[in-house]
Amino acid sequence: MIYQKLLLCLTVATAFTSAAQPTLTNDVFPLNGIEFSLAQADTTAVSPGASGADQLWDFSGLQVLSVTGPVRMVGSNSTPYAAQFPFANLAAVWAVDQDSFYRYYRKENSALSLIGLVEYGQPTLFDDPETLLSTPLAFEGAYGDYFARHNYLPDNQLQGVAQKTAVYDGWGTLKTPLGTFSNAMRVRTETVYRDTSWLFAGYSINEHVDVSYDWYVAGRPFPQVSILTSTGNTTFYFGVIPPMTVPNPPTKTVHYLSNLSTSADEPLGGAFVASSCALYPNPARETLTLEFFGVEADKPVHCLLLDEKGSVIRQHRCKTDFGSNMVPFQVSGLPPGAYFLYLTDGRLSRILPWHKF
Repeated sequence: MIYQKLLLCLTVATAFTSAAQPTLTNDVFPLNGIEFSLAQADTTAVSPGASGADQLWDFSGLQVLSVTGPVRMVGSNSTPYAAQFPFANLAAVWAVDQDSFYRYYRKENSALSLIGLVEYGQPTLFDDPETLLSTPLAFEGAYGDYFARHNYLPDNQLQGVAQKTAVYDGWGTLKTPLGTFSNAMRVRTETVYRDTSWLFAGYSINEHVDVSYDWYVAGRPFPQVSILTSTGNTTFYFGVIPPMTVPNPPTKTVHYLSNLSTSADEPLGGAFVASSCALYPNPARETLTLEFFGVEADKPVHCLLLDEKGSVIRQHRCKTDFGSNMVPFQVSGLPPGAYFLYLTDGRLSRILPWHKF
């Protein structure tokens, strides 16, 4: 009897330990319609801390040096440079020096990729997109990526390639100036760059290694804290002059998410952001997924599947989580045609059209 009780306790403890390890999923991908700000912090005495399970990372005392934002996530087609990034479906926009900066993303079910960026009207295009995050990713899981990019600046053309390796190396409690978050997940990424820049009288090759630590929290977009260090050197080639290699000064930066909200012109209900609602795939054949950003946790949302005449053919009731929410609908049994999904929290309503193959 004692042996059986001991065996039961060990079994329960093992199951609890396994269940406690959070899995990094696509609910940390950004959604259309949200706004956030990033604070750059003083790096003095800031270190990434230990890897492993059930860690405590305390960054609550970070001192702000500057703030980027508000950064607004929008559909890429609504931006002035959309034609140059046809594979993007999401963009980040923020104002800098009376201009707007843009970052273009491709968000898929299992990957968030950087397609390109535009700064001061000058685009940088990724010939091979950079995978920012690949999910789902279990504790101690890893993935690799190769990416390439270029620009056509008249006095400093760039052609760059890079190879990265990312490892989910720790989870635990994360403290930031914005709050305390349990089950935070840390990803360590090492990226090796080789960038060639053509200058007026020659060219240079910059080879550097960046090591970043990024902490993610389920249901919140992008990393909550990032620590990045960079080391390397630059070799200059000017005509008949022998190549000259100069070490790059090592750098270290720390950023954290300092604000998360919706834009001022977003109509808010008690449960979700109206413009964040999306249906995919559309048209659908087997499964239709509703995605939206939840403003409050544990709020009821009613979903009605309507036919093209407005008749209710199916109902579903769910409760929100703060951040990304995904609700699947099995539609394989419906006949092909046009349909609608009616979404309401009692104060705010949204109607989304979709088609069935």
